[in-house]
Amino acid sequence: MKKLFKKLSSLSLSELYTELRWIWQYIKKYKNSVALYVVIGFFSSALALVPSVLSKRLINAVMAHDSAAVVPAAVFLLVFGVLNIILTAVMSRISVRSNTMVTRDIRDGVFSRVLSAKWQETAAFRSGDILNRINNDVTTVSSAVLTWIPTFVTKFFQFCCAFFLILSHDRTMALLALVGSPVTVIISSFFLSKMRENSKNVRKASSDLVAFLGESLSDIQNVKAFDLTGFFRLRFESIQKLLINATFKQNRFSVLSGAVVSFLGLVVSYSCLGWSVYRLWSGKIDFGTMTMFLQLAGVLSSAFGSLVSLVPGAVSSTVSARRLIELSNLTPEQEENSEKEKAFIERNKNCGLTVSLKNVKFGYSKNKPIFENSDFIARPGEIVALRGESGAGKTTVLRLLLALVEGEGELLLESGGEKMPISPRTRSAFSLVPQGHSLFAGTISENLRMAKPDATDDEIEAALKTACAYDFVMKTHDKINSVVGENTVGLSEGQAQRIAIARAVLKGSPVLLLDEATSAVDPKTEKELINNLNSLKEKRTVIITSHRESLLSCCDRVYEVEDGLIKS
Repeated sequence: MKKLFKKLSSLSLSELYTELRWIWQYIKKYKNSVALYVVIGFFSSALALVPSVLSKRLINAVMAHDSAAVVPAAVFLLVFGVLNIILTAVMSRISVRSNTMVTRDIRDGVFSRVLSAKWQETAAFRSGDILNRINNDVTTVSSAVLTWIPTFVTKFFQFCCAFFLILSHDRTMALLALVGSPVTVIISSFFLSKMRENSKNVRKASSDLVAFLGESLSDIQNVKAFDLTGFFRLRFESIQKLLINATFKQNRFSVLSGAVVSFLGLVVSYSCLGWSVYRLWSGKIDFGTMTMFLQLAGVLSSAFGSLVSLVPGAVSSTVSARRLIELSNLTPEQEENSEKEKAFIERNKNCGLTVSLKNVKFGYSKNKPIFENSDFIARPGEIVALRGESGAGKTTVLRLLLALVEGEGELLLESGGEKMPISPRTRSAFSLVPQGHSLFAGTISENLRMAKPDATDDEIEAALKTACAYDFVMKTHDKINSVVGENTVGLSEGQAQRIAIARAVLKGSPVLLLDEATSAVDPKTEKELINNLNSLKEKRTVIITSHRESLLSCCDRVYEVEDGLIKS
């Protein structure tokens, strides 16, 4: 018992409580479906017991050659069998329907929290890991919502009914049928911590595999270009091996624990059979009663087995719940624009906004600041550049402006004497063209309308002209309705960049951020693009990061990002 207590105490009861409480909120939300499932389960469990009693009457009638009793018993046996099938089908339908709704709600909640969480916290997770949690872990938890209470209640009810039916006929038989229950509970408790550990390992290995696949396939062009297919195959085999080993270990333990419980059930079942045979041999019961005993013992064993089987499922569900709680506990941003910020941005949209940073300090870790005591300003009608070595912090400045990260000091939007602190609620004041691929699978027009859903075709074409993308788009078969594949398949990198610039222009925000956005554009097109942006300067503040002297020479002011400072 000391060893058992030690194993059980190794579990974090506070963690388990938190996980169960998190799942309970969804059980409460769907209490009507759970209650209906339980009620139907009661009827189904009761109907499952009726055939054992009818079988006794039918067999005794056959043995006594009582033809008048045979037909009614057979008809009733058939009717109750059909009813049980119908109730099982109804329960299955309710289960699937409710389970689908629960899955949707949990998935919506977790996904929404990930989208609204602070960027730095979300970036700590691999995208494949988040995908695996939102997909597989949500499915595991949602199935538990409609499994735990209904299964426990209905199977416990079925177990009690079968037990008391046996008890009403033979107390010794009832005792034999019940003797394995406490032993099975103790064994299941003994295995609990190991089940939890194995389930965690399988979940982690599964997430690692999904993350690796997502990262590999999203950049398959470079995998091929650098002739790394062999390396990635070996890496894939290695990660798969870890998942297989974790799965086998979990299965081995599950088989072992299941075999122990099954062996105990076999001993109880054979004991019941032996006692029934003895009672029949002694003439204390008839053949029909023996048949009823064996059927009830089977129902009893099946019901108890279902109750015991809830343990591994519960462990798996709580582990999945813990992984979802980690996402749900991500710190939320200020999610939506308040009326104050909305009014400020709209009021000053046409006259432009000044972006200023004063005495700003920031570092991704407290002990390693990227820059400190730094100032920066960009006014409407200006193109201001940030220049510096790779990793100096140019992109970080843009992240500060977009409130993706939080720095110390004053970060303000200003216009006509009004000042507004930069926060997630001022993000609509900016249009960003990030480094690398930023288009999504779909048509060119769909990509642009993400920035302005009500944009007309004329507005889209005007934005494409500003971004020097109009000519090549019009040469495609479907023009603005041409499909862009995943990772911008069908476009060159320079073309993809120009469409991304068109999207930012179409959005019409007063501040335009270009993060190495012309790195793949030829010098001639780049010059034309800058001239086009200059025509928008009266309304917009343009901030760029770049290494290219041809682009920097067109800027009104250039800031150097180096040695922990932003210097003009």
